Amino acid sequence: MDLPQVLVACFAPSLAWLGLFSLRGEPRSSAGLPHLLLAFGGGLLAGPASVLLFRALGQVAFYGGFAGLDQLPDLVKLAVSVAGIGFVEEAAKCLICLAILRAEEVRGAPPTRAIALGIAVSLGFATIENWYAMAIDGEASLARAVVHPVVHVLVSGLWAVALGVAQTGRSARLLVVTGLALAVVAHGLYDYALLADTVSDLWILPLAFGLWVFLSIGLEEVRSLSRPRAS
Repeated sequence: MDLPQVLVACFAPSLAWLGLFSLRGEPRSSAGLPHLLLAFGGGLLAGPASVLLFRALGQVAFYGGFAGLDQLPDLVKLAVSVAGIGFVEEAAKCLICLAILRAEEVRGAPPTRAIALGIAVSLGFATIENWYAMAIDGEASLARAVVHPVVHVLVSGLWAVALGVAQTGRSARLLVVTGLALAVVAHGLYDYALLADTVSDLWILPLAFGLWVFLSIGLEEVRSLSRPRAS
């Protein structure tokens, strides 16, 4: 692919997914378009930050095998996928979302706003990750461009829902830490399924379905928390 094709392949699917989520109503009503685009841009910035952290971790013995992941035993791949890839990427996205929420506190904003911003950050991160894969590593795959953003949204939904519930004042710190930890594990399991020689890629399907169910139920639960209770 030449540069214009790579740009279209990277940005068009993510922006299309963002538009689709917005048309469903919740992200658009919870956070205006400028806020969603700001969060999307924050996700783009989280990509280079993750790369720098990966390079720093590459100097630590435990993470030193990043470059040769294909040659590592499957058990080591699992450890690196969870404690390395999953931790760095989910922490970067979650911290960006937290920074936006704290920098732009909106009085009376619904707790679903945190989920909307989490979705936008995740789509931005998936976009820049696709850019690295296609433009730098030469992995030109339309399937990756379309599916990868959805995977990031589903995985990050674990901490995004936690952020939404936390906006209502319910055990905020514990909820966010728990949601982030679960997202790290889910992200690591996804990458492990792609990297491991002994695990079928089809294992990703039940994982993705479970994450979709959680995000759907979690979003409805956060909506219910934001509705005024009858006296």
